[in-house]
Amino acid sequence: NTFAKKIQAIKVDNYGWDKIANDVVYLYNAIDNHEAFETAELVGTAYTDNKPMILAESDLNDNYFKQDINPILYQKYSTGAYKITRPENPYGLPPKRALPLFTNYVTNIAYGVNIGWTRSHFPFKYNLPAIYKQDYYTVKTAILNETTLGNISNNSPEASILDTNYKQIRKGTYTIKLQYILPGGKLGSNSTLNYKNPLN
Repeated sequence: NTFAKKIQAIKVDNYGWDKIANDVVYLYNAIDNHEAFETAELVGTAYTDNKPMILAESDLNDNYFKQDINPILYQKYSTGAYKITRPENPYGLPPKRALPLFTNYVTNIAYGVNIGWTRSHFPFKYNLPAIYKQDYYTVKTAILNETTLGNISNNSPEASILDTNYKQIRKGTYTIKLQYILPGGKLGSNSTLNYKNPLN
């Protein structure tokens, strides 16, 4: 009867992953036969002011973010002279909204094809590691250039990232929050859903 109950009724058959680079994967969920989401919910229509009715974002409460990523990156480079210059939209800073839709999911529901596939796949991919890596190397390259030019010292707090390495996503559970937003910006119900990385 509610969006939250719809999410809570999803049963994950397989916690999957796919490779983007040697040290970057995205996570996805193959699910038990479930009602597909609609175009208005995922990308919006004229009736929703062309805004999606579902806002999906990570809770950033996983050990990978809290121990491997945040301390060396977002805690130090969200403000100040040497900060991440990527626009906050659409991902956020940190990029908790880096949960893109499967392109074929949107196409399939728009044209009413491959219904079986849309009913057996959750539409959002967990792609935060790719944006973490992008932000990490953008900052690291900028800091390296500044130290080479002599603008900052190798021993300065700003240069601490030079002594680190990007770490790939840990094995474990990654939780996202899904908020239903009605036309006019009124908040509906919300729920959470887990992804899992099976890789060591």
